[in-house]
Amino acid sequence: MFIEKDINGFKFRYEDEILYKKCRKSGVWKNCKLLIPHPTGYLMIGCYKDNKLYSYSYHRIVYKMFNESFDFNNRNLIIDHKDRNKLNNSISNLKLVTKKQNNQNTDAYGVCFNKCKRMKKNPWIAHWCQDGKQKSKYFATEPEAKKYRDEKVKELYYLGDRDD
Repeated sequence: MFIEKDINGFKFRYEDEILYKKCRKSGVWKNCKLLIPHPTGYLMIGCYKDNKLYSYSYHRIVYKMFNESFDFNNRNLIIDHKDRNKLNNSISNLKLVTKKQNNQNTDAYGVCFNKCKRMKKNPWIAHWCQDGKQKSKYFATEPEAKKYRDEKVKELYYLGDRDD
């Protein structure tokens, strides 16, 4: 599959799950997959225009290539990586979500250990957000807490199956 689009005045091409950008001076298509990830873990593409550097997220460009109505410049529109791998920017791995859905679908938060002595029996806490309120439940083991939280999140914010 081959798609070519002009996004914010820059030419991009998506072919065989690889994004290319057209160099303004030489006219050569450069492979954007060869980029070094930003400290946040996302691939960023630098584009120069009128001696000014513009930086774009690789995954947002790929999503825009396939979704014409997507407002590329609206930062409130979040593109989620279904498998949670920030380097997997295949269009089949990207999905438009709300900030709330994106915050719920993370491995980074939601389960913690409580050192309090009175919580000796059930020291693991699963946290989630439901109807705008913080909820929690206590468990004896970390796997139990993670499983329960994942089930609650899937029930409330199902975004499709994810590969763990």
